[in-house]
This record gives sequence, structure tokens and C-alpha cells, in this order.
Amino acid sequence: MVLPEDARSRAIASLQRWLDETLKRDFPLVSTIPLTPQVTGTHSESLIALIRDATEVLGLDKPSSVNFNDLRDWAQLQTHSLTAVRERLSALARFEPFGSALAVGVLGELCQTVRDQLNGVRAGREVSLPAEIVSERYLTAIRSARGDVSPLRTMFGGDREPVDDRGVFRPDIVIGHFAYRTNELMSRVGQHLLSLGLAPVSDASAGVAVVGWIASSPDPPLAAWTMHIVLDALSGVRLVAWCQFLRGSRRR
Repeated sequence: MVLPEDARSRAIASLQRWLDETLKRDFPLVSTIPLTPQVTGTHSESLIALIRDATEVLGLDKPSSVNFNDLRDWAQLQTHSLTAVRERLSALARFEPFGSALAVGVLGELCQTVRDQLNGVRAGREVSLPAEIVSERYLTAIRSARGDVSPLRTMFGGDREPVDDRGVFRPDIVIGHFAYRTNELMSRVGQHLLSLGLAPVSDASAGVAVVGWIASSPDPPLAAWTMHIVLDALSGVRLVAWCQFLRGSRRR
């Protein structure tokens, strides 16, 4: 006995949610913050491994449409692997040499395969997957990605990296380099903030410090990702506090 279509749709709900969320995902308009060769290499290897795992999972034979639990587990396994790829690409899209174009391209191809899988399950038919779920040109671009040996100098200009003798970022060196050229500095910092998904700031020192500290961290994509988690959490706290305030005002 074949599961009814509505039961099949419930079984693959996690995979449908992944597709819906991925299609709505926004990526930065610019990617201006370079990564070092070491960080680039580490993330390139990890991203290739995640994509390989996801494509292998997508290629697994779909279980019989008779068993709801097997179909659900199959969809959840795919969702788990695909989510790892999406979140890694989202984190790397803010940085060079990766950028948004790579993320949009890879996820676009994965979304097409997932859409075909979902339609096949609902229709109760087998789906022929493409020979290359993710095109070789994207994998080649990831493998050949090279970092920047002087990322802070590239970001802010100057004749050397704005760091102290221990290699720690010094915002004051950047500020000094742009003395009497505040508009030029704010324009440059504004692009870096946009790359990180942050709003513009009116304080040049604050802007330089934020983008510089993230860019000079041991793992900038991880630092930026953590920063957004904290900001989202704080926004949630402010929203809860505001709602509680409104409820208290109504009682009075």
C-alpha cells in the first residue's frame, strides 16, 4: 500500500522547509573583507567536504513510499547535510575570495535537485539526478581560492598592516592614516560594514574597530557568525522587554 500524498508531504516536510528557507536567504551585496591564505585553505577544504557529503546523501536511493518513518528519516538526513552546506556558504559569502556569487550558484543547483526530489516524492515517481549535482566549475573555484597575505592593509590602505609588534590590530593606526580624510575613511568602512551585514555607523573609530577586529581574528567567518548570533539574541531580548512594557502599560 502506497502512502497517501498528504502523508508523503508530511514525511518530507523538513526538506521542504530547507528549500523554502534557502530560497529566501539574503546574501551580501558586496564582499570586501579578505581572508588570509591559511583561513581560506581551511574553509575551502571544509566546504568541499560538506558539499561532497551533501551530494552523496542526495544520491541515496529514496526509500519505499510505503513506510512513513523511513521516508521521514531520509528527508531529515538530506536536510541535515544540506543545512551544513548552506550555513557554511552563508558565513563565507561575506568574505573574499568566496563571495555571494559562489554561495548563490552552489545553493541554486542544490535547490533545483531538492525541488525535483520533492516533486518526485509527492508524485510517487522516481527522479533521475544529474551527473553533477554541483557543477565542477564551482568546486574548482573553491579549490583554487587564494587568500590575501595582508588583509588589513588591503581593507584600509597604508604602507603596512595596522598591527602592533604582537600582530594585534591597532585601530588608531588606521585613524591616523586617514587624518583629515574622514569621508574617505567612512566610505571605505561603510563597504566593509555592508559586507558584514551591519548598519552604517557615524563614529569612524567604532566602525574601524568592528571591521578590523573581525578581519584580524583567527577565524573571521566564525567571528562574524558569532557576532550575528549575539546581535540577534540581543534584538530578541529587546523585543521581549518591549512587549512586556506594552503589556504592563495596558494593565495600568
